[in-house]
Amino acid sequence: MAKEGSQHLGITLLECWTVLPPLALRGIQTPLVESLSYYFDRLMWTTGLASGEMIKLIRPQSVSSRIKKFDFRTTDPVFEEIIELEALTGQGNLRFGTLWSLSEILSGKGDLYGRQRRRWCPMCFEYWDEASYEPLVWSIDLIGCCPVHECKLEYMCFRCGAVQARVHDLERRRLCSACGKRLGHQVKSSRLPSFLMWVDKQVLELVEYCATPRACPMAWSEYERFIRRLQMNARDDGCAQAPGRPIFRDFYMRAVRKSWRPTIRSLINLCAVQGISMSEFLNAPDESSGPKLFGQWPGLSYLPLPSAYRAQRIYVATRLIGYMVDRNPPYLPPLDLLLKPLRVAEITVRDSSPGAYRDYETLYSKQGDPRHLGDLRRSYLAARHVLNARDRGHESGSLLDIVVDVAKLDITDAIKVLDGASAATDAYAQYRIESYEKELPIRSAVEWVVGKWGEHIYGQ
Repeated sequence: MAKEGSQHLGITLLECWTVLPPLALRGIQTPLVESLSYYFDRLMWTTGLASGEMIKLIRPQSVSSRIKKFDFRTTDPVFEEIIELEALTGQGNLRFGTLWSLSEILSGKGDLYGRQRRRWCPMCFEYWDEASYEPLVWSIDLIGCCPVHECKLEYMCFRCGAVQARVHDLERRRLCSACGKRLGHQVKSSRLPSFLMWVDKQVLELVEYCATPRACPMAWSEYERFIRRLQMNARDDGCAQAPGRPIFRDFYMRAVRKSWRPTIRSLINLCAVQGISMSEFLNAPDESSGPKLFGQWPGLSYLPLPSAYRAQRIYVATRLIGYMVDRNPPYLPPLDLLLKPLRVAEITVRDSSPGAYRDYETLYSKQGDPRHLGDLRRSYLAARHVLNARDRGHESGSLLDIVVDVAKLDITDAIKVLDGASAATDAYAQYRIESYEKELPIRSAVEWVVGKWGEHIYGQ
């Protein structure tokens, strides 16, 4: 198939023809660059070839079991196949429809919700025409709204709720694979919490960087130098003595050892803490790693953009605190011990639900002076040990007698502590945890938590 315009260049016949149509990648050098996966489907649509036939052109040695697994992963592109596809189409810039420019740095496990699913803008699908295409940014789970229509991206059919599998047919992509109805429809624009709007902007800057042609990917050494200087600045600024110390230490040690690649979410968190944009980090990592705005994010003991799973855990923690306050057992355990099974920090709960946190801490402090509270804390740990041993069938006899003996308490305090431990056990009943998780689905958890943090910290 002839390259566009090649007949006017006076070059050889071999140079004028390509095996596959020389379709141009759309949106190059913009945040809305076409995803290579959609380009691949558009190429199949143009040629009429099935996916297996296309793959065998790109990878002749493929066997059927490998064909099914082949995909141009957004965050883990198979570079050999991209190079071959560029040769077959005569288009040398197809790699810029992926995150190839950050392939030396980014982890392939960068999805906010832990699993990549097809997403789309319902308004884009509603007004679809021949010039339309699916941009790379749709496949990055961190972005919340379509940058064109400012409405939330969808991942389920708005009629039947079915999650959409990937299909190669360009017409069927806009129809629900379950009910057959159109996925495009009219929706109103959505306003995300201010921080998540900032996150969307950073994702677009990252995609624009990757959509801009360059000779080679960003080197790991540039990222390592950036992290090294952040660690030095944090230490010099006194941040190393703050609760945020483990955050910078972990990033620094992993960068030096090259034992862990950051996700897009991790990069955005680092930019937020440093007070810079994604564009500043990507285009000038050395300059943007200088002393900046450490302490700008008040909760430096945690990062401002949690994973969806952790965000849901934070919500569950706030509900558990409310349950314990309402139940008001004779003894309330220390909050850090109550939250330990969820692996949720107190400060994240305080910023998410300050009222529930304040009520709990008020009730807890009324149980005695600091010394007595310390004794009760040790006794509570002993009571939890006894209850766990009983559940495993390793203890017999009166629970109260065992707690008195193990914790060295008088019987009055032993009864209180045992009641508190029992209440905590009830709070963690599986049916209760599951009901709290259903109240806030994982897809809504990050927006809820970030919104609550913004209300508490910035008054937004």
